[in-house]
Amino acid sequence: NMVCGQWYPELDIMEANIQTFAATPHTCDASSNPHFNNCDRGGRGKNTINMGNSFGPGPQYQIDTTRPFQVRTSFPGSPSSPGQPAKLMGMMTELRQGGNNVKIINQGGNDYLNEMAKAMDKGMSIRITYWGKDPQTMDWLDGARCGNEVCSGQNAGQAIITDIDIRPVNIPPPPPPGARLPPFVQTTPAPPATRPVIRPEPLPLPEPTVPPIVVYPEGWICHDYENGEDDIWCATVGDLDGLEYTFSLGDGTCGSCRCCRRPVKEAEPG
Repeated sequence: NMVCGQWYPELDIMEANIQTFAATPHTCDASSNPHFNNCDRGGRGKNTINMGNSFGPGPQYQIDTTRPFQVRTSFPGSPSSPGQPAKLMGMMTELRQGGNNVKIINQGGNDYLNEMAKAMDKGMSIRITYWGKDPQTMDWLDGARCGNEVCSGQNAGQAIITDIDIRPVNIPPPPPPGARLPPFVQTTPAPPATRPVIRPEPLPLPEPTVPPIVVYPEGWICHDYENGEDDIWCATVGDLDGLEYTFSLGDGTCGSCRCCRRPVKEAEPG
């Protein structure tokens, strides 16, 4: 995050090649003007190179990079408001291909992500670049996988990015500190009856009806939040009690629901 001698905040949604995928925020020291004196060049990201067979070329990987796959990154949080700074509650990247999905959950921590939120709140521009050189300059991304390969000649294949879609995530911000709830209004009770009231026998209550469970492609169904669950929980829980969860953001994976679940797939014998 230093180009032409200028430091700047950087949010790397996708740094990738056929062997690995990384998602990394980089914050900068506070500055009263657009010129920064120092930034976190290493950043606090996560790389699939440390996630087993999650990403790589070939059917042995969950995401086979020789075939098209979908990348979705969400930033649940809230913009700044009078007296309240912008907040970033998480950075969640999900890679999807067929029935497989790989989740990359940022581990930067609340303080670090909230510093990133300040730059995002001011506005950041999108850059899509295709670059690389000798192994020494790319070792930070793929050294353990690519070794001494160079990023030129037959190794520099075609990269295709399509269907870019940017949309807001409507998560209501928490109430400001010290916010008061509307006062409780007590109504005046009705006066007691002056003559006997004949009450009919109560009608039997109808049997409760359970709405049918709709099963969507790949076996996903809608998951309703309960007991403190929310979007962050859905995006980070992974597999729990024999069920796999995914944060879909209402994209149709399980209808208009934001959180989907299905039974964990048994590993194929191999």
